[in-house]
Amino acid sequence: ADVLAADGVGFSSQDASLALALTASKGGTDTGASAGIHTMVSGTYVTMGFKIDGVTSITPYINGAAGTPITATIPDDEHLAPYFLVRNGDGTTQQVLHVDYVKVVQLR
Repeated sequence: ADVLAADGVGFSSQDASLALALTASKGGTDTGASAGIHTMVSGTYVTMGFKIDGVTSITPYINGAAGTPITATIPDDEHLAPYFLVRNGDGTTQQVLHVDYVKVVQLR
């Protein structure tokens, strides 16, 4: 199931493979994606981030290393806000998300 915002940028892992993707959505269309950028492992600390470069690209960062930039469906005239979502995929397993810190920076 698509759990992405109509306009936004977010990391997701939507199946049992635990493959992490960064997806950009604009106007309900989310064709901009950098898939398979990391495989999540239970009990392992991971640093995730992304840098939005105007309206041209969004670069994912996993543990400080840059991944392949997204260049499609970049939200370019929307207000963006950080949010976190943990969704139970199989209906029975309890999902847990530990967040150590959040940092949001806007350069002018």
